Amino acid sequence: MSTLKLAYIGGGSREWARKLFSDLTLDTGPGGEVALYDLDEAASRLNAEYAGRLLRLSSSNWRVHAVSHPEQALRGASFVVMSILPGSYDQMEAELKASVDHGLLYPVGDSAGPAGLSRGVRSAAIYSAYARLFSAHCPDAWIINLTNPMAICLGALKKEAPSLKLVGVCHEVSHVASALMDAAKAAGLESPEHYGRLSLSSWGLNHCTFIDRASLDGRDLLALWLEGFRAKGGFEPHTGASIAAHNDYFRSEDRVKAFVLENLGVLPSAGDRHLVEFLPGYLRSGMELERFGVALTPVKFRRERAKASERNARDFLSGTKPPQNEPSGEVVLPLIQALSGQKELRASLVLPNEGQLPFLPRATMVETMSQVSGRGILPERAPPPHPYLARLLDAHAASYAKTLDFVWSGREGELIEALLLDPAAGLNPERAGDLARRIGEINRPWLESPDAASLAL
Repeated sequence: MSTLKLAYIGGGSREWARKLFSDLTLDTGPGGEVALYDLDEAASRLNAEYAGRLLRLSSSNWRVHAVSHPEQALRGASFVVMSILPGSYDQMEAELKASVDHGLLYPVGDSAGPAGLSRGVRSAAIYSAYARLFSAHCPDAWIINLTNPMAICLGALKKEAPSLKLVGVCHEVSHVASALMDAAKAAGLESPEHYGRLSLSSWGLNHCTFIDRASLDGRDLLALWLEGFRAKGGFEPHTGASIAAHNDYFRSEDRVKAFVLENLGVLPSAGDRHLVEFLPGYLRSGMELERFGVALTPVKFRRERAKASERNARDFLSGTKPPQNEPSGEVVLPLIQALSGQKELRASLVLPNEGQLPFLPRATMVETMSQVSGRGILPERAPPPHPYLARLLDAHAASYAKTLDFVWSGREGELIEALLLDPAAGLNPERAGDLARRIGEINRPWLESPDAASLAL
């Protein structure tokens, strides 16, 4: 088998890229080349140095280097991984504030509602520019996206270059599936190493997915999980004081998840922080979010976390910090290995809808369990959903589609309609109009640039 080349767009990533590096150190296969490109070239060169030191401490056949231009990374690539921060934390802060000004509190703000759709606007502009680069320099490569909002990022690639091979990867389903496997172990069952070996059906839109069936050796894992949740008894609301005590804005009490399972018979396979951004009734009250154990993640915390991550990398390079080469549990490298014919894989993946979710429009980017091999990716078909969930997912899919229409047409009315369609935001036309204008202003540099991929703000 020929040596693989992997282009990494967003090669200065402080999280996803370094998780991949850890997995590369543990890979004893044929290996290959990873070319890192980032608008922040210093960050990608730091990561190349970090990865190089990690790999020298292993027996891996992978090598990692940084490049100055995206074309250098893309030429000859069989795979492209995209994990970028669209814009900067300044834009994220501005769109969260715009949402708050209209009474909407987003714990994350990267996937739905005014904050998520605003991020989606500039992401779509950036991704459409990258689609042209992919078509020119690696038209046969698999494009593996990790950036949110997932459906809009992949949708922009598909809209600009329909022939590209696209797949999205997210770890939310794997985290919930791990909790199911923990419930199985607690019940005395021998749990598999990977959730793909469970009899499990998960489907929906990224960050709004649902497990309708999960079993192991004939035991219902959804029932076991719910039994364990109820047995925990006490619950700590996520107040400012409790968050400060734990120094963790990402904790989840799973109360929203449990409520949906008890009432609709499906287990949401995304964390509650993401889930409440899709469901009506949670975002208008900080007390309501606290009651369900969901914390707002301030942008200041994200900035501090990014700085700490850079310090950790430099400490490792100076020899004052040990190597981080434990398995990440992420599916990026296993996906590449499976598509290269080195193994087979079953995992939750985001793909264009070709009938796997028959109740949603074709070409909507949907997430289902999928089987992967050297022959490609075969998504598994979802069962008929609860009518409420079908309507919920259809509304969000329509909102995403209208957001893409706005980026391509420039007509503000498309964006207003996208905001009105979002069922969790519950906006009236006046508020949607004001938010559309603010979103347009936040994203003006990307909307007006002929090459949005090159903007470093």
